[in-house]
Amino acid sequence: MRIIAGKLKGRKLTGPKGNQFRPTLDRVKESIFNVLGEDIIGSRVLDLFCGSGSLGIEAISRGARRTTFVDSDNEVLEIARSNASSMGVEFESAFYPKDVFEYIQQLPMADFNIIMADPPYEKMYGTKLCEYIAKYNTLTNGGIFIIERFKKDKPETTGFKLVKKLEFGQTEVDFYIRED
Repeated sequence: MRIIAGKLKGRKLTGPKGNQFRPTLDRVKESIFNVLGEDIIGSRVLDLFCGSGSLGIEAISRGARRTTFVDSDNEVLEIARSNASSMGVEFESAFYPKDVFEYIQQLPMADFNIIMADPPYEKMYGTKLCEYIAKYNTLTNGGIFIIERFKKDKPETTGFKLVKKLEFGQTEVDFYIRED
């Protein structure tokens, strides 16, 4: 795993060990950020199910103002924190060792411009994530919600408009815009 572009381009990331983890492939990450383009610059990003922090750190490398990392696995979140520290972006980062859905519920009206989620494929969290983000007003109007998911997980959405879908074998990445 590495940072693909921006001020940290080429830097390597440490990832969790074991088969239970599925890091975002570089080609998937590159495609996500190609779609986002300059929308990432100055944004406030929420990285849910952050794992190693690969997506959120890439966002900072490409100009995001701040990334909030959330994962319920403390050991994995420490890897994300260590990656951010080794890249020198810990001051543009916040880390929360919480269940993603609990975290979303506890937020005051948030002002994230971009939310990225890479939940465990077997959990099929697509619909639940969309419901929580809409219900708890986690994304700014016109904000972008991106979910990397298993192809069989077909999220039902309310309050979001699907604007782009990328396919990579059994992986799909959906880009939604929050609508009023």
